[in-house]
Amino acid sequence: MEASIASLSRYQISAFFQKHSSPTQQECDAEAKRITGTSVRSTALQGGTSYTVVGGAVIVQFRAADYALDLQLLECAEQAYVGYTPDHESVGKLGELHIYTMNDISGVSMYLARVQLKQNDCYLMQQTLQDYARFGDTSICCTSQRKL
Repeated sequence: MEASIASLSRYQISAFFQKHSSPTQQECDAEAKRITGTSVRSTALQGGTSYTVVGGAVIVQFRAADYALDLQLLECAEQAYVGYTPDHESVGKLGELHIYTMNDISGVSMYLARVQLKQNDCYLMQQTLQDYARFGDTSICCTSQRKL
């Protein structure tokens, strides 16, 4: 499974930079190194619409304008699930790509744990959702008091 994920991530990185030829991957890596103050490496899981690297305890993500993050919505998730979601911040642009940072909360990706989460009639997944629900009232969240 890990070999398949690594292959998919390499493909997604290649496709991202074919679509967004400027800045280059090397320029993004250099900017991420400047932001984090340390060397960076691509994350094990990549998305189809972004390029993500990690340096120390900071994750840096590059996204095209069409796929910019909704920071207001993410703030709601951050407040509702404190400690279980990364804190996102916009730190500018490099060429046409938006740059975001987030703290590395580590752990196993739910995507990689999906087989275990579905075992025993999805017991772990149901338990995880119940545990998340206990961490706060999700009917009203974030400073805008927007209802979910």
